[in-house]
Amino acid sequence: MSPIPLLQLAEKLNLKPSDCFYVGDQPTDIQATHAANMTSIAALWGEGKKERLFPLNPTYLFDSPSQIVTLLLN
Repeated sequence: MSPIPLLQLAEKLNLKPSDCFYVGDQPTDIQATHAANMTSIAALWGEGKKERLFPLNPTYLFDSPSQIVTLLLN
């Protein structure tokens, strides 16, 4: 996945990429997020597999969507 769509959306929302996060369950999602200089959240629900996502050094590795809510509230 290319970081271009992520960067375009950040620009459209008038946000700096470093102030954004992206949740993905595929290695290409994490790679694109890193390339866009955004916070990466590896989703281990659905198709996300720890053994595929952990080696890519996501900022966060979450087992459930509720962890995103907790992150946002802190």
